[in-house]
Amino acid sequence: MKRKKAHHHIRLTCHLYRLFWFLPVVILLLSQSCQSNQEEETTSNTRSVDSLDYYTNLIATNPADEVETAYVNRARLFYKRKAYDAALKDLRSALKIDSTHVKTYLLKSQVELDYFRSLDALRTLKKAEKQWPESILVKEYLAQTHLILKQYNEARDKASQAIKINPLSARPYLILGMAAKENKDTTSAIKYLQEAVQNDADLLDGWIELARLQMIKNPAKASTYFESALQVAPGDLRVWHTYAMYWQNQDSLYQAKKAYDQMINLDSQYLDAYFNKALILMDQDSFQRAIPLWDQYIRRAEDPAKGYYYRGISYEVDENYQSALDDYQKAKSLNPKLEKIDKAIQSVKDKLQ
Repeated sequence: MKRKKAHHHIRLTCHLYRLFWFLPVVILLLSQSCQSNQEEETTSNTRSVDSLDYYTNLIATNPADEVETAYVNRARLFYKRKAYDAALKDLRSALKIDSTHVKTYLLKSQVELDYFRSLDALRTLKKAEKQWPESILVKEYLAQTHLILKQYNEARDKASQAIKINPLSARPYLILGMAAKENKDTTSAIKYLQEAVQNDADLLDGWIELARLQMIKNPAKASTYFESALQVAPGDLRVWHTYAMYWQNQDSLYQAKKAYDQMINLDSQYLDAYFNKALILMDQDSFQRAIPLWDQYIRRAEDPAKGYYYRGISYEVDENYQSALDDYQKAKSLNPKLEKIDKAIQSVKDKLQ
């Protein structure tokens, strides 16, 4: 009877914490897609080169009118390193040499946007739009930028213009869907997103957003969209994490555990997979099976206090009181403010007497 009472208290603690951890993860889609759109292959003789020194040497040793590509490539490297001032300086130099390459403008706008210069980013894109008024890519970047800045009417306008140029394009429908979602128009959002993935079955962002919307509107349909997303990107941990949370919210814990296992197979350092699967096992009274997962979590976590705390619970329920006390005390030494840690220590001390 004593064990059963302690067990009930522990299960309630785990259940409440599990609800906190399974809140939906925010997935930043559009800013990543902007960056991926601008990536381009270098020429065959420099494809393996990823060196600032290499491009700096090209710029220093070649005529001024022949180094435009080197400036752009060096700017991209600076951008990846978050050296935004240096990237913008190179892009301005590139545009002075040759202002006829649309991707230079697109890269410049993305650097400016990430550098919190949103008005400059819009000005850059509007300059590009004047030069290439029929460019779907420019319209998409403008629409994406307006969307990121929460200028939803402008985002819809540019996305609609892109669709008029090419009704079979996919990303403008994605933007329309995201704008509708932000305006709480779930029905329209789903309609636009379905159009997006119909036009491009490999549009990962579209599948993810459809799945997330259906998790709220019609959970039974969400799994199909998750599976489509995983067909496009079977190694994407973003998708697997949200997929696992979906199954947990559906109380399909077997499917959730399978998803967490897959995440661990893909990345053995992915802490949330160990943490969440261990909590599921504890909630299913499988405390002994949870302990090896807490071992893995503690070994890898920078702040393993909660891992020690929950492993202590597992030991306590399994009546291994000394190990439980050791873990509780270790958890408190790492985080003295850990909720309920003092009560847990006192509880297991009482049992050891």
